[in-house]
Amino acid sequence: MDEDGFDDLLGDMDDLDAALFGKKKPAPQKNMLSSILSNPSTGPRPTVSFLEESRKPAVAATSQPRSTFDDLFGATSTASSAPRPATAETAPRPRANLSNLFDSAPRASTSQTPAIPSTSAPQQQMAPTTPTTENSFEAGRIQKLEAEVERLNRELDDLKKRKRDDEEDMERIWKSRIEKLEKDHSRQIEQLRETQVSQLEKLESDQKIELDRMSQNYNRQLDGLTTSVGQTQDIVTIVDKVDTISATISRIAGDVTSSNSKIQSELDYQLRLREDLLEAKEKKFNEDQLRFDEERKKVHELNFQLNDIVKKQKSSFDNEKWKVREEFQKLEVERQLFKEDQQFILDNLAVEKNQLEKQITSFHQNQHDLLIRISTERQLLEQEKNEFYTKRNLDIKRIKNEASELDIKINQVGAVEKNLMEARRKYGEKLEQLQSLEISLMEECVEIDRLRNYVQGGAAGFQELTRRNEEGNSAENYQKNESVRATLKKHADYLDRYVGQKVAAVAPQNL
Repeated sequence: MDEDGFDDLLGDMDDLDAALFGKKKPAPQKNMLSSILSNPSTGPRPTVSFLEESRKPAVAATSQPRSTFDDLFGATSTASSAPRPATAETAPRPRANLSNLFDSAPRASTSQTPAIPSTSAPQQQMAPTTPTTENSFEAGRIQKLEAEVERLNRELDDLKKRKRDDEEDMERIWKSRIEKLEKDHSRQIEQLRETQVSQLEKLESDQKIELDRMSQNYNRQLDGLTTSVGQTQDIVTIVDKVDTISATISRIAGDVTSSNSKIQSELDYQLRLREDLLEAKEKKFNEDQLRFDEERKKVHELNFQLNDIVKKQKSSFDNEKWKVREEFQKLEVERQLFKEDQQFILDNLAVEKNQLEKQITSFHQNQHDLLIRISTERQLLEQEKNEFYTKRNLDIKRIKNEASELDIKINQVGAVEKNLMEARRKYGEKLEQLQSLEISLMEECVEIDRLRNYVQGGAAGFQELTRRNEEGNSAENYQKNESVRATLKKHADYLDRYVGQKVAAVAPQNL
């Protein structure tokens, strides 16, 4: 691929981005890839002179473009399999590496290359040699071009797919919006109708209630008139009220009529407003649809332009392929020179190998001395290790004995703490019992004080009552007092014994 074709391809991609996504086209600049690809066509290559004669016929043979892009690097390509015009009768050269490079069928056995005259040996020795990596560079360059074309095709397919998805999404969004607007419009109309019907029903019910109430009043007044015929003033008043009621009824009927007309006018206004809004949205949707169609046409035009560009690049790929094959022939000659240099390097390596063997012998002698010193140091280290293990075993035994003694002391401390907690629990229980006894004693004392006060300020009837009940309750009271005294005495003994035990347990700790 030449520089102009590659720059045109990148420029068309920038135009596509600008048309689709609104991006600005960057300033044209020569990148590294275009400069690398342009080197073979701009400057002469240092190579053997007798191969320059076969370049013009090879280029002329490849001037005819391919038919399809799929046949560019195919195995059955007619352009790649066509024999090149021969310039002289020479022996056939091997083409295995070249066929593997392009994945195409090898040339026919009748393809010939220019003859190498016998006087070209000095020229081969004096000509500058190219690096051996140029073959791989040419293959990598062709692979990069193929990858670039495949990437462009994938990007085109991706753009088409995304554009089609955008069209479907836009159409689906507008359909959903229109359906939503229609549903909102119908729902609002239904709400207005329901509101109107409810208001009319409410007005009719109010009117009916008012008429029933007035008819009841009128009937009641008529009944009063029949009972009081002589009260003419009341009749005049009733007639006035009836007139007032009739006027009220007519006024209510007028209000109902005006409210109906007002509701109908508001409903018509809302309908007109919704219709205008819907027409405006439909107009905007049509404009968006037209703009979208124009963008689609632009995308199709850009696709056609890209297809033309790809077709133009096919011929440049064919020419580049023949150039690479010519470069491969040059590399075959340069490989022979490389073999001679390689033989010279092998001779130098043999000399260096002998020197290296001498150095290895001296290294082995030094290594033997080092091993002797290491064995001596290892024996000393083993002796120190044995002494360390002996000391460590003694320390471990001592630590185990101390740990066993410490465990015994910890168990003793745990038993003492357990006894102390048990004593605390018993003391708490006894204290709770003592508190309950104190509460019962206080209640008995309060009851005794109350009885004493009642006895001192009581009447003669109470003395007679106490005299009667004294005989029956004296024995019971005596038994209660005796049980209380016995309980208090028992708890006092328990408390004294507990306090004595606590003092005896604390005294050794203080000592």
